[in-house]
Amino acid sequence: MADSSNKADSPVALVVDDDAITRLLIRRLMERMGFAVIEATDGEKALSEFSRARPTIVITDVRMPNMDGLTASAEMRKLSDAKDIPIIVMSGIDDRKVIKQAYELGVTTFLKKPINLSEFRNAVSAALPSADPSP
Repeated sequence: MADSSNKADSPVALVVDDDAITRLLIRRLMERMGFAVIEATDGEKALSEFSRARPTIVITDVRMPNMDGLTASAEMRKLSDAKDIPIIVMSGIDDRKVIKQAYELGVTTFLKKPINLSEFRNAVSAALPSADPSP
């Protein structure tokens, strides 16, 4: 778990994925958009980081070891002060049941992998209108 808090007043993104390359890609995109980034490699670590840092936005994969992204998202949504924090789920799973379940659990946006960079920036901007989508 890495933390890149350059400014104390920067919005914070929690990036959750067991794939290091995906985390690096999302980290760089979010940093270009002005976010400080915290990383986690699975849902359990994400919950710990979420409780500690109270991020502005969460970006998570679905399939991960220990705890998947949907379970972690559902646990985050149970916290009374976290109901409005946007959660973007990314997945290579193209299963309507999984996508429907994600939205039922309170996920803000579901993006299919491989991630389209323009769609990703637009999803962040839609979730947080104050976010600058330019790289």
